[in-house]
Amino acid sequence: MAAVQRSPWLAPLRLALGGSGSVLVLVEGPAGLGKSRALHRLSGLPEAAAARRVLWRCGTAQERPETGGGAALLLVDDVHRAAPEEREWLRGALERPWEGLAAVLAYRPEELGTCGLPLGVPAVSYPPALAVFRHRLRVWSVDRVRRAASEALGERATPEAVARLHACSGGVPQVVADLLGTLRAGPGSRCTAADVDAVGVPVRLAELVLSRTDALAPADRPVVWAAAVLGEPAARDELLSVAGTDPARGRAALLAALDRAALSEVSQGRYGFAVPLAATAVRERVPGPVREELHGRAAQVLARRRPVPWSEVARHRGPPAGARAGSGRWRRPRWPRWRRATTRRRSGSWSGRWRCRRSRRGSGPGWRRCWPAARWSGCARTGRWRCSPRPSAIPVCRWTSGDNCGWTSA
Repeated sequence: MAAVQRSPWLAPLRLALGGSGSVLVLVEGPAGLGKSRALHRLSGLPEAAAARRVLWRCGTAQERPETGGGAALLLVDDVHRAAPEEREWLRGALERPWEGLAAVLAYRPEELGTCGLPLGVPAVSYPPALAVFRHRLRVWSVDRVRRAASEALGERATPEAVARLHACSGGVPQVVADLLGTLRAGPGSRCTAADVDAVGVPVRLAELVLSRTDALAPADRPVVWAAAVLGEPAARDELLSVAGTDPARGRAALLAALDRAALSEVSQGRYGFAVPLAATAVRERVPGPVREELHGRAAQVLARRRPVPWSEVARHRGPPAGARAGSGRWRRPRWPRWRRATTRRRSGSWSGRWRCRRSRRGSGPGWRRCWPAARWSGCARTGRWRCSPRPSAIPVCRWTSGDNCGWTSA
């Protein structure tokens, strides 16, 4: 409500409720940003007490309210779901406003039939006497999430839990409220980042993103699956490479996903999910064989970045062949028989010593390099030591992926 109180349209709206002029406010924001709550709080303005208040939700088969003279506060929610006859009624009321009309229309811009036009085409012919404003709702900052966590959890809220709440929710107020509702009922005297991760994906968010993905054609869904497997905003070429589509078909699929709001342009030229938790909901519903193929292509795409995010590459490649589930330790696999036989040679000739050293150090042009994570990420798929480990290489081998696979190398 603080953002609404600082808005330039609030003063003209109060004047209109007092019988001076007419005002239209278009409140837009993606799902979960608090449009309905903003309308509810506007109905509690002191100037609205003496006016006729009408709260109408489109798409619910409600009877259209009667229009007439005098001060009136018309609050219309879910304009993006309005039926054709409802849009025509709203268009007529806005093209012929009366003194004292204060209309507020809330909608999701990503679900409009025509981009940028809440009431469709043609555009509404606003009369000169009608003051028209647009108010865009924003996501919460870290400080706003911290205040909400303090109100819900009190002293149990820790700084790391607040940071994780903001990171996984994207600052969307409804997602933050759903997560805090589950954390409030949890035990313990302190709420940590691990407790936030244990909550999972809220039902409201999961149903929204899955319904949008299911609305796509089957040929367009791999682009959304690729974004879910990557788990972070990516450029178009990387996204299409992970999806395994050709450029022309992939471009059409990406446009369809953006049009259906299954994906969004998070930043300039980078596409993904506005709420990071939505990627988890989609990734869990991808068929297993398809998900393995996507992870393999994602590892190849990330390996071409500079610098290479080796921890992410290892996460996509999965645990090595020698790791036992739940053991939490790396089990060194046995060398092949031919390599063990070569190592056991104790020949005094230079040829014998050369074969022994090559078998211990491995083959390939990179065996002379120091021990960066590149040598260990190569073991993630094969589970094979490329050469003898040194103590300085042990910290590099500790696999600390975002999924906490439960195993490390030691």
